[in-house]
Amino acid sequence: MGEALALSLLPFVLWSAVRLIKQPERKVLLVNLSVIIAFFILSHNYFWIITIPWIFLLLAILVTGEKLKVAVRSFFLALLVALGLTSYWWLPAFIEQGLVSSVTPFPLIDHFPFIKQLITPSWGYGSSVWGSGDGMSFQIGVINWLVFLILIGVILLKRLFSNKQISKLAIWSIAGFLVSLFMMNIRSYPLWKILPFHDFIQFPWRLLFLTTFFTSIMAAIVVEIAKKQDKLLGSLIILGSLILTFNYFRPSEIFYKSDDEYLARFFANRTLKGEKENVSSDYLQYSEDYLLLPEWVEGKPLKLPVNKFESLEVVIQDISEISPTRWFAKLNSDTGGTVTFNTIYFPGWFAEIDGAKKEINIGEPYGQMEINVGAGNHEVLFYWAETPLRKFADSISLLSLLTIGYLLWNDRPNRFQKKVNK
Repeated sequence: MGEALALSLLPFVLWSAVRLIKQPERKVLLVNLSVIIAFFILSHNYFWIITIPWIFLLLAILVTGEKLKVAVRSFFLALLVALGLTSYWWLPAFIEQGLVSSVTPFPLIDHFPFIKQLITPSWGYGSSVWGSGDGMSFQIGVINWLVFLILIGVILLKRLFSNKQISKLAIWSIAGFLVSLFMMNIRSYPLWKILPFHDFIQFPWRLLFLTTFFTSIMAAIVVEIAKKQDKLLGSLIILGSLILTFNYFRPSEIFYKSDDEYLARFFANRTLKGEKENVSSDYLQYSEDYLLLPEWVEGKPLKLPVNKFESLEVVIQDISEISPTRWFAKLNSDTGGTVTFNTIYFPGWFAEIDGAKKEINIGEPYGQMEINVGAGNHEVLFYWAETPLRKFADSISLLSLLTIGYLLWNDRPNRFQKKVNK
């Protein structure tokens, strides 16, 4: 899942950021951070938006004075390059999001976990529902809570550690953990509503990935300050985590779903062997927000069209499917008329008549494509291609990739000098 991949990449983002602030002049470290952040951005829609502010805060805590300016500038440049690398994906998605219906079947307010659900050890393979009857677990974890309490106890007894960097890291991780806890509580809902993208998050309990991350940092701090007992304590934390979660690795049920079952959910009539004559009932009933329709579509069609091309006034003599996104037809008409291409319109679809671009009209009620054809014999082509916006986003990604090559090329003297010094 995207959440799990994002969580696995987060430590590498932080590690690369710390390396960069220690040696901001090393271009190769800037490139490393840019690439890892790019993977992090691509792993999940918005986890990086939630996490990047915490990394900025850590930089501000660990570095002071003139070094802070250099560190922030280096990190900001790495983030800028990463955004450029991934612009081919997020830029069209961000700009075109207003073209699709954004109604989600998962209102944010229905999915705040109860406090007892965060504390009580449990497991489940169900779904998140309104109230406390969720079929899935929202527990933070016994070891995670234990590490948090140990670190709080150490701070209360010793106040702060002799190592200022560790003290700052401890305060940062505890603050991040507590803020994540609060934002998973329903009392934080007014704050969620302030965020412009809160509807896309859907489930506040997704912040559990942050509690896992912050408690991992706390565990490392606890092991570090244990000194002589560090290996023993580290082993106990790892062993305890494995023992207490061992049963969670057992599947609840083993079943096999054929590819046709997934095709029936996401496509109107697609099967492994071809196309069905009727619309899939799973497709019509599926309300998941992974299948958002364009705003100009009133609903899914209850039956399939007779042909890919249809017209009342124009004779369609030949239809050829060059590819699923490229269709050709020959037309004949004495008076001209409207030709319907039975595919939902979205920016990226283009039409040509006799080799010349033709404006596409959006039909009702299903958003099908329509073009006006004059009298005579014609050849019409409908095809999918990159829009100017997507080409622009692609060019930014390509330019960012070239920037990385330039940075690596300029870093050669540093790498060579490092080898000579060795």
